[in-house]
Amino acid sequence: MSALIEVLITRVESLTIIGATVKDLMVIKVIVKDLRKYASSIPELSIVIEDIDDKVNDLISEMRGEFHSVEINQAVSEDVKKIIDEANAIASSKLSSINV
Repeated sequence: MSALIEVLITRVESLTIIGATVKDLMVIKVIVKDLRKYASSIPELSIVIEDIDDKVNDLISEMRGEFHSVEINQAVSEDVKKIIDEANAIASSKLSSINV
């Protein structure tokens, strides 16, 4: 789970710097929504996830009106899967290095 959060934080920071698209932000929102289920029992994690969500909401508010949600939904689902796969690879790598 920490690998997924690391990926999300990096993605939010990068998007903020380079200028995010709404599709990118919606991908993060979907993942954050799923993470909330797991984070509810860990206060420190809940705070980090809430901070990510706040930043994403702020960026979406600034970009409001620049997209059509119907066009974005399919691309968002594909990108969410890619990010989760990337986080799984990072987590597996970290676990491998710990077990060596």
